[in-house]
Amino acid sequence: MLDKYAITKAAQKFAAKGQIHKAIEEWEKLLKENQDGNIYNIIGDLYLKKREKRDAVDSFTKAANIFREDGFYLKAIALYKKVLNISPIEVEVLIALAELNTEKGLIGNANENYFAAAEVYMKEGSTEKALGIYEAMLKLTPSNINLRLKIADLYLKIDLKNKAVEEYLLAASDYLNKGEHEKAQQLYVKVMGFQPDNVSAYIGLSRIAEDTGNIKQAYEYLESAMSSASGDKNLLFNYSRLAFETGNLDNSKKALTELIKIDPSNNRSKKLLGDIYLKEGSLDKAWENLLPYIDETIEAERWDETLALLDNFKEIDPVAVKRRLVKIYKGKNDKDAAINELSALTEIFENKDLTQDALQSYKELLELKPDDGALQDKIKELEVKLGVEEGVFQWEDKPVEEVLPSVEEQVQPGRVKDAIDHLEKLVETDKDNIKSRIRLKDFYIEAGERDKAVGECLALAELYEKNGDLEARNTMIAEATDLNPDDPRLITVGMPSDEIEVEEASSGKAAAQPADKPDETFNEELAEANFYAQQGLVDEAIGIFEKLLPLSPDKEEIMKKLRELKPEWMPEEELAEKTEEHAKIDEDLKDVFHEFKKGIEEELGEQDCETRYNLGIAYKEMGLLDDAIREFKIAAKDLKKATRSLSMLALCYMDKKLYPLAIQEYKKLMEPMSPADEGYLEAKCDLADAYVKNEDYAKAVKLYIEIYSQSPRFRDVARKVEIVKKLELEAKNKPKSKKDRVSYI
Repeated sequence: MLDKYAITKAAQKFAAKGQIHKAIEEWEKLLKENQDGNIYNIIGDLYLKKREKRDAVDSFTKAANIFREDGFYLKAIALYKKVLNISPIEVEVLIALAELNTEKGLIGNANENYFAAAEVYMKEGSTEKALGIYEAMLKLTPSNINLRLKIADLYLKIDLKNKAVEEYLLAASDYLNKGEHEKAQQLYVKVMGFQPDNVSAYIGLSRIAEDTGNIKQAYEYLESAMSSASGDKNLLFNYSRLAFETGNLDNSKKALTELIKIDPSNNRSKKLLGDIYLKEGSLDKAWENLLPYIDETIEAERWDETLALLDNFKEIDPVAVKRRLVKIYKGKNDKDAAINELSALTEIFENKDLTQDALQSYKELLELKPDDGALQDKIKELEVKLGVEEGVFQWEDKPVEEVLPSVEEQVQPGRVKDAIDHLEKLVETDKDNIKSRIRLKDFYIEAGERDKAVGECLALAELYEKNGDLEARNTMIAEATDLNPDDPRLITVGMPSDEIEVEEASSGKAAAQPADKPDETFNEELAEANFYAQQGLVDEAIGIFEKLLPLSPDKEEIMKKLRELKPEWMPEEELAEKTEEHAKIDEDLKDVFHEFKKGIEEELGEQDCETRYNLGIAYKEMGLLDDAIREFKIAAKDLKKATRSLSMLALCYMDKKLYPLAIQEYKKLMEPMSPADEGYLEAKCDLADAYVKNEDYAKAVKLYIEIYSQSPRFRDVARKVEIVKKLELEAKNKPKSKKDRVSYI
């Protein structure tokens, strides 16, 4: 085994005497045993002293590659930059640096690196390699039109015309969306030089013509496009729209008929076809096509538009029109107009002897005129005529068991709302009555009130769980999920019964054993560690496994689990030996580093925030958290660096386990943000994670649910809610004498 301490001392002595190559030979001895990025960095500095730049570049690159592979990205970035300061045309280094900057979210820096690499390839005549670089850049900034055009030109250069056309079309579309019609038109014309029948180019030119007020030319462009792609839905609609506007009604009808066959649910198409029939005076056909669109406008509460449309059809279908007018006037809070339309409806129904419909209309009238005795008498008269027993729904003072049979046997069509109103009162007076809640749930589903139905399902699940009926509980949760799988209330309903049993088994509740049996205690804690490992709580699991290691009859098995969770884990004796070896080298480097920091402080002022920020990154990567915190605080004074600096400050406090301080920094970070800002969800989730570390579980769950409501798949928040709820429950149930562990997500 090599004497690392002796080799290090010898290398330092040779370097001090100026015997650089002998110093390098000593350091290289250590590399035979372990490829160490720090040693390659030292060797690179030694080569640089001798002005042997090529060898220095090779050593620094090897160091950077090792750091990158080991996950020390900021160290790798620093060394790649070091290489480029020596030799700016190192293409592989430029690409590696671009990839790392991309991973860190530094898109501007990444593009600078990529661009430099592409320029090198272009000077070498390696067009295809340069093209690959530009394509990578375009993925980072897809809105960069100039870059897209450069890529298109390169495709032409290597005779890939189809791919060039794709890029020209995308660039033209970007120009069009920005309102730069002339530039867009030039590109569409250029495309048609390669592909005279290109449908997208015709569509783009049509849009330019329409935007600039030339409707006739816009129509002609789309007419040319129709010969090549008549089955395209958007093309068909826009063609029919322009045909209508230019008076070509037959062509418009033909295109719309084809479109409705392809997409029968497209109400826009039916609206346009209905407008054509209106223009032609075919009111029956116009009503048939416009009705779905009219109902859509009512749903969207576009009252004035709907009234204008309905005015055309009062004689065609008076009942259907008046029903919709009632809904509109109620929506507009025009009570008098709604009463007039309802009165006219009841008259129509009575004249046609439609007693049930008349009864319903009278009831709606009574809602608008609750004190009208004549209406109340009329309703009773019609109910008698229909054979409906008086007072069937007057349930206020009756017990639930007496009322429910009335619901089952006597609810008439159209009276679901009555049943819901009374059942809600029953549930309010007897919240634990399962039968009434089941019927209320069913009525909510029948009435289309899914959110309320989900609420009843969850209330029933809670009642069943309280009664110990876990199978029925799970059935209710499943039904709620079927009704609305995206309902955020489902996140916090708890685990299915089989998971509950697993949890109980893991915590030792399922089979409590006497405290004087150490083997049973061991098995319980082993099960708990396995449970944490399965849930992704690595530090929790490691803590328990390390505690169990000296007690285990099979130490190899426990050590295997520890290495699976943390590949660099090693037993304490090995760790101590390795620490001692590193300590000898670290002690020698400490003085050098102290001088380095002293020099930095003398050179830098507090105004150089960019350098301060980068210095903070370097300190953090080296584990010098206090130094890093100091630098980030200085860098945060620059408003442009504040967001990044506050984020890094919070991470440093997290590393030091100063969770309240981390929470404070994350809150500062979020203060100027709105939910629409880039990075908002990232910061909110980091804050929630910090609350978990600080064991503020309720606050964490609240934030995770808010994140879920905005982006359900963001950083696996649904799973996080489940885990934190379990940790919260465990914290409540854990004996106070037992020291709590810190849990991680």
